[in-house]
Amino acid sequence: MCATSGRPEKPEAATPQYSVSQRFLRVSAGACLAVLMLLAWLVSHQWQAFSRSDQALSDFEIFRAALLAMEKVSAERGPMNAVLGEDVPMPAQRIAALRKAREESDASLRDLDAAIEASHCEECAALYVTATHAITMLAEARKHADDVLLVPRQTRSPELLDNAVNHMANVIPIIAGIADGTIGDIVSGDAAVLDVLQMARLAAALREHAGLLGSRFTGALASDRQLTEQEQQRIFNSEGRVEQLRTLLASHAGHHPTLAPEAVRRVGMVYGEAGLAYVTKVYRRAKRPMGAGITTGDFAAQYVPTMLPIVQLRDEILDHARARLHRNRDVTLTLLLGAFAIAFALLGTMIWLHSLFRRQILKPFFAATRSILAIANGNLSVRVPSPNNYRGEIRALLEAVHTLKRYSLDKQQLEQDRQRLIAQLTTMAETDALTQLLNRRALEARACDLCASPAADKPYVALVMFDIDHFKRINDTYGHIAGDRALEIVGAVCREVLGTGDLAARFGGEEFAVVSLVSTPGEALRLAEQLKEKLREIRVTLESARPFGMTVSLGVAIGRREDVGQDLSALIRQADLMLYRAKRGGRNRIEGDWELMVG
Repeated sequence: MCATSGRPEKPEAATPQYSVSQRFLRVSAGACLAVLMLLAWLVSHQWQAFSRSDQALSDFEIFRAALLAMEKVSAERGPMNAVLGEDVPMPAQRIAALRKAREESDASLRDLDAAIEASHCEECAALYVTATHAITMLAEARKHADDVLLVPRQTRSPELLDNAVNHMANVIPIIAGIADGTIGDIVSGDAAVLDVLQMARLAAALREHAGLLGSRFTGALASDRQLTEQEQQRIFNSEGRVEQLRTLLASHAGHHPTLAPEAVRRVGMVYGEAGLAYVTKVYRRAKRPMGAGITTGDFAAQYVPTMLPIVQLRDEILDHARARLHRNRDVTLTLLLGAFAIAFALLGTMIWLHSLFRRQILKPFFAATRSILAIANGNLSVRVPSPNNYRGEIRALLEAVHTLKRYSLDKQQLEQDRQRLIAQLTTMAETDALTQLLNRRALEARACDLCASPAADKPYVALVMFDIDHFKRINDTYGHIAGDRALEIVGAVCREVLGTGDLAARFGGEEFAVVSLVSTPGEALRLAEQLKEKLREIRVTLESARPFGMTVSLGVAIGRREDVGQDLSALIRQADLMLYRAKRGGRNRIEGDWELMVG
């Protein structure tokens, strides 16, 4: 009683250790969780910023492609107006210019489709539908213009000409809607680019309305007549819209004096002065009863070049916006990588501090306590940490425990090595390395023990010998790796089919043997049939070869346990003879003493 109370139980001594460890883990886990939540928010925030900036760049390509498509479709009206002023047959030069303009429009719309498809934005499906609608409207407008060209010039009514121009002009707002639909997503990636996008949009709108202003003269110039009051009103409205856009563009340019100042100046000089002055001149002449006396082709040749600075201004603004969006994406990517680096560094530091405290303070105390208790109870397998990793009192404590344990551990290690070596040698001596089955010598030795086992209800010993049919052909056709795989599968099937206590061995090459205690000779036949059918159903598959199957030939021999226990070689010879008969009989079959087995 006294001795018992003086020796604490191991679980009682271990309880405080685990309690301290658990408390330490809870505190560490709480601190790590708080830091992880903060890091997750930081990384998530930067990831969203990068995703928005990257998507903004993709959406900008749609915006840019839409503005270019607007300009190309608008520019197509120039050669179309020139052709509308010609009589049939049309001059080849005019037709070639119109064909080239249409090809450029089609190319710009294909670029727009490609930009939409590459963006993968949420609104891309709707934008693609809109782009398809614009292409359809453009095709209809071209067909309408082509129908007008078939009519002799003298019989082309003002309504017919106006409709041709209006059909083409109606395509532009559809394409402009695509550009406008992307601005919000672009700005969400970089809000500072909004003014630049608005300037580009104003430049594109100025180019469109400047072109539309010129198209307002098409009916009168093509018919060589005076402008109607309705046409004059339309020209007046277009001039007002152009002037409004010029004012807005100048206002935005004033807020960004470093953004394409030379291009802004050229727009004012070339289009604002020369282009509009030419429009005013033609307008005055076209108000006369005899008309302006100018063809649509001459008007386009004089007026269209004055709009080129507008296109150049738009392109410079777009290039500036693209460069800014690229810089913004690079900055957000750098911040994202920095957030990842900070997260990993901080997390790594916390893990390192946690590990250091646990390794240098908690772990050695716990290990020393467990080691002392284990040695006191005779358990010499407990691990004692090396004192070389510690200092001071902890080092001295661990050195004392090591001294206590060293000689016993050495003796125990020697004994374990000896037992392990014996087990390895036994396994190597008895087991086939490829199939993990017994070898022939081990089978013969264990068969004698099997015959001597107490099993009164199983008076017979069945020996089934079999080999793989045409195994050499398998090696030659599919390679030796496939042959080895087939042998491995045979070994696995043997282990699966055999019952407890039954023996299976690889005799050599592709030849196998199975020994089983049976109650009746018929059980031996059923065992052989089960092996045969199981192996026939197997398909051997390898990455380097096509799947193939295999069959086996089996020879069955049966003897009484008391006879076989004295001499297994006779049973082996009988089974080998039956196997030879099965192969001579055509393979993929079972041969044995059928009368004895059935009886």
